[in-house]
Amino acid sequence: MGLLKFSWVILFCWVFLLLRLKALSDGSEVTVNFLKAPLAFSHLNSATFVFEVLVGGNGDTCSNCRITCKLDERIPSDCEAGEVSYSDLQEGNHIFEVCTNGSQGVGCASYNWTVDTVPPTAYVTASTSFTNALNVSVNISFSEPCTGGGGFGCSSVNACNLLVYGAGQVMPSSLNILQPNLKFSVLVGLSTNVQYGRVILVMDKNFCTDSAGNKFARSTNSSFFVHFDSQRPAVKLSTTSNIRTREHRVPISIKFMKPVFGFNSSHISISGGHLQSFHEMSRSIYTVEIQADNDFLSINVPENITGDVAGNKNLPSNVLQVRHYSVPLITSVISIFATASFVATSVSCRSAHYFDCMPSVC
Repeated sequence: MGLLKFSWVILFCWVFLLLRLKALSDGSEVTVNFLKAPLAFSHLNSATFVFEVLVGGNGDTCSNCRITCKLDERIPSDCEAGEVSYSDLQEGNHIFEVCTNGSQGVGCASYNWTVDTVPPTAYVTASTSFTNALNVSVNISFSEPCTGGGGFGCSSVNACNLLVYGAGQVMPSSLNILQPNLKFSVLVGLSTNVQYGRVILVMDKNFCTDSAGNKFARSTNSSFFVHFDSQRPAVKLSTTSNIRTREHRVPISIKFMKPVFGFNSSHISISGGHLQSFHEMSRSIYTVEIQADNDFLSINVPENITGDVAGNKNLPSNVLQVRHYSVPLITSVISIFATASFVATSVSCRSAHYFDCMPSVC
């Protein structure tokens, strides 16, 4: 606070010196006193100057002086009344010049100031937008120094210019100044009582001003959403085949309870067969075909081999077991002969029945 007051004292002293500018000509002293002028840094796009021109050591008013005023590179204009106003000024630096021409001499004086109508804002970002951690690091970057009114501060949970909505709160002791008056970082702790949800980080309103007096204003980047989730993704295996099957290819469906990233065919544990095909239907649903090599087929997905967007590793899946059997060759041969015999008998009966039904031919 002391540094801020000292800065304002320096600024006012500088302005006071500028408001009393002097010009010397032919041994006669011509003094221009600015009675009214904009601040050295102004948030207004207009300016009014009130001044007086004095001559001689006694400070007499110059009664017969021709006075002209000029703004930036514009054409000078008469301003003997000692007052002139300008509007619709552009952003940036400006210079106002007063020139006198009279019997007491010729001289000019100028005044420099800056027009700044753009309010300061801040950009809020976090180390991640999805997390399963207990806290997240938040960075705050101001577009320009915003020290008027005390500037950015975070002395306690209830006195912090970074607002937190949701199951979390700032950790004031973690506040770190990365670049004075421009960049800060602070930790936001996430609640351990909630398994999943989100917190909204947003800057406070109108808590500081820039050097021109513009009040802080939020922008679209002054807020940030952090999604937290501590639930591990579960996974379930199922098949459309029977638990006992003689099909050589067994279709398997792998369904995660939420999307996972980085899951592939190498993450499937197979015993008694080998992988024939692998297809990703979505981030949470996959289909595979297993070629059975033995009578007993076992498939499962081990734990911690893939994870969700928040970094939670998966739980182990159920173990899917399928018994594969094949028909013996002798059984197949008997079945074929039995089928052929049945067909032949059926045909013979049908033929006999046909002839029995025909009328006698004499």
